[in-house]
Formats: sequence, structure tokens, C-alpha cells
Amino acid sequence: ANSRSADARVLDTEFTRVVWRRLTAAGLHPVPRFKLGAYQIDFVVNAPDGRRLAIACDDRYRGAAAFAAELRRQAILERVGNCVFVRLRASLFHRDPDQAMTPVWTRAEELGLVLTRSA
Repeated sequence: ANSRSADARVLDTEFTRVVWRRLTAAGLHPVPRFKLGAYQIDFVVNAPDGRRLAIACDDRYRGAAAFAAELRRQAILERVGNCVFVRLRASLFHRDPDQAMTPVWTRAEELGLVLTRSA
């Protein structure tokens, strides 16, 4: 089996599958369920300069405490993992996917990643 189908198998939600399709269609090579220490990030795209574009897919809001813990985790990964984070909220994405993905493309370009999307 090719690596794409193997990668796609780990995408257990429709939201992450749709985001995956948009990332790959833009010419990016996202690594799903990227492990960094004790943490796992939904998607990571490695930038040419060694930094990482980290994309977190928030499927549902799990309350203020969980969200605060998530932001702490994000801060750690930005510091130790050289990650630039973009959070995608499912609710916003389903309303307006193009708008929801805009910060991803902006960050990708800032990191020197070449996009093939027609936008």
C-alpha cells in the first residue's frame, strides 16, 4: 500500500480527513498524529528551515479547563518543538472552510513552504 493510504488510515474523524485533503491538495506533506515527546499533534508539516507548522484540529469544545490545558501544551511545543501552531475549529471550518484554512496558508508561507493551491 502506498504511504498516503497508510497515513489517511490514522485519520479517524471526517474533520481531520477533510483537512488532510486540503493540505495535500495545496502541495503540503502533512505528517498525521506527529509525536513530540509525550504529545501528539494532529498534523505537522516540516518547513525547510527546521521549524514545524503544527495544525491542531479542535473537533469539539471540551470546556475551559481542557482548553487551558491545550494552550499550555501548545506553548510547550512552540518552545521545545520549534512549532508554529494553527488551531482549526470544526464549527468554523464547517461554516466557511476557506476562511478557516486561511491562517494555515499564511503560516505555511511565512515558514517558506511552497503552496500549489489556486487561491
